[in-house]
Amino acid sequence: MIKPDRFLAELQKGEPPRWVVASGAEEFLRAECRSAIEKALGDEAEVLELDADDELAAEEGSLRLFDELRTGSLFTTRRLIVVKRAARLVKEAGDALARFAAEEEPQAVVILDDAEIVKRKAKKLPKAIAALVEKGGVLVDCGTLYASPFGFGKPVWDSDLSRWVVARARALGKTISPECAYQLHSHETAGLRGIASQLDKLILVIGDRREILPKDIEAFVGGEKEASLFEVVDSFAQRDLARTMSALDRLYRQGLKNANGAKSLDAADISMRLLALVSTRLRELGRILECRREGLNFEEAAGKVIGAGRRWLFPKFKEQVQARTPRELGAAVVEIEELDREMKTGGDPRDLMTLYLFRHARPARPVARARNPYASHGR
Repeated sequence: MIKPDRFLAELQKGEPPRWVVASGAEEFLRAECRSAIEKALGDEAEVLELDADDELAAEEGSLRLFDELRTGSLFTTRRLIVVKRAARLVKEAGDALARFAAEEEPQAVVILDDAEIVKRKAKKLPKAIAALVEKGGVLVDCGTLYASPFGFGKPVWDSDLSRWVVARARALGKTISPECAYQLHSHETAGLRGIASQLDKLILVIGDRREILPKDIEAFVGGEKEASLFEVVDSFAQRDLARTMSALDRLYRQGLKNANGAKSLDAADISMRLLALVSTRLRELGRILECRREGLNFEEAAGKVIGAGRRWLFPKFKEQVQARTPRELGAAVVEIEELDREMKTGGDPRDLMTLYLFRHARPARPVARARNPYASHGR
């Protein structure tokens, strides 16, 4: 499997391969592969789209597909056949497809497009896919790009999604740091299509300047709905109870965009996304405290945990670290784990989240000073 950005780069150097298998859950990446192949073939190319489910449900089964693969166009020598939902074709007509690949050359560029043709960690390729690859076909990994890193102790920007943003900016002639890429995709919740759109906008905004900076994202990315999500997290971390409750109410009323770009008013979905962000923030604050106990000053600790390239966040995080004692921070972390279990076992997500934030966003009570019975009372 190769990554989409590498496939697109190779495509610019020459003709597309006869077989392309675009496999993975990221529809945007699969669509980009298709668009790039169409561009490489030129405006005169004929494009035919088939749905494997429909084809296999018909009386002639997959015969039409194989006929199309064998038959050239009367009008052009350049054709593209896109087989949607191709996993069923590979499963039910895989032997026929493997035989065809071994014996004949398709009279078109063929894209097999599906979320699950090949699983990312599969140790062995399906027989048909192995035959296509042996004939020079390319298997493109369009799997999910995760926004969080794998492995304990890694910085938050060390993720598939941040690397994709960096690579995409580079392909468009700009540079963006991994830290700044993380800032971008944290603000934009409409999936890869939304992130790509925001990146295009930033490139237009900065003009001839080569590097996209944090100030650009702060100024031009994100809207009220997304801002309210982070406003809840920030005001909670700073123990600003009034602002936390106000932002939380607005968040549930306005909703959030889901991964497909559609607005969601589902309280469970909003609560689980908020829980994940609050949990991440508390753990970041806890790790900063641990670094401080190891002898690092705040700048060094914050740089180690959230990244030296995100210095604009240091003042905010310093306030949040100082808002709780280590004991109070530990209690908030323990209880958020209990909150996660309660949400997953049927508790009302909105009520549970509201009570949790209320308890842990309240300002600390001042310690009462013992009254000195010997103090003068104005006599």
